[in-house]
Amino acid sequence: MIDRTKIKAFRAAHGLPQTDIAAHLDISATQYSKKEAGKNEFTEREADILRDLMGCDYNFLFTVKVDNPSTRTENR
Repeated sequence: MIDRTKIKAFRAAHGLPQTDIAAHLDISATQYSKKEAGKNEFTEREADILRDLMGCDYNFLFTVKVDNPSTRTENR
């Protein structure tokens, strides 16, 4: 799962509006807004574009949510 807080922080640090990121992803600003808010998921293609745009690797961009830390069960 993409860590949306990192994408939002990147946008803020670079003064980029959602419309600019949406244009890079070739989606509407509304679609992007929903994805950044967690209402919809980013596609693999969009994740690749975000990774390139942000100049980061997959380990930075993605996080694994854990429901139960003692068993390390993933939240899906």
